Amino acid sequence: MWLLQKKHNEVGDVFNFIFSIINIVGASCKKMEVIREKQYARIIEGLKNGEIFSGRGLNQETSFRRYGDTRWGSHYVTIIHLLAMFSSVLDLLEIIREDGMNSKQRTEVVILTDIMESFNFVFMLHYLRRILAVTNEFSQALQRKDQDIENATSLLKTSKERFKMMRENDWESLLEECHLFA
Repeated sequence: MWLLQKKHNEVGDVFNFIFSIINIVGASCKKMEVIREKQYARIIEGLKNGEIFSGRGLNQETSFRRYGDTRWGSHYVTIIHLLAMFSSVLDLLEIIREDGMNSKQRTEVVILTDIMESFNFVFMLHYLRRILAVTNEFSQALQRKDQDIENATSLLKTSKERFKMMRENDWESLLEECHLFA
């Protein structure tokens, strides 16, 4: 991931912003409790309105954890969690902005809020989620003890095909997803 970040500044910037968001949001148990409460309220409201559905494995409580520089899977999980709790994180940042401990923290929160609300950031989150979904699946498969070279080669070919399909066909659905999200 470090190499990807180094070669592509926008990707590196997104991960730096995510890291800053996690540092602020996950800095205390009190902040995480606020996010849990906000997220719980959103889920209850969404269930009542029929916007989201319940079921096994759906709408589980999520939290942030710091990701490792070399673990693609941890980047993927972090992005999924941020997307799932996006509105709750924005709500918390607004609370911190109003009640922040010091001007430096308030300034940082204002900047991060502006970034999170920008189309570019939302687009990159969704785009990276799709890319990392493919690489995560491939990475998980390669880590299995029973993996053989023939199957690994087949998985690589499948991953390459999925990337090609994404490059050719996914733009419209990705843009629609970002607009619906924002």
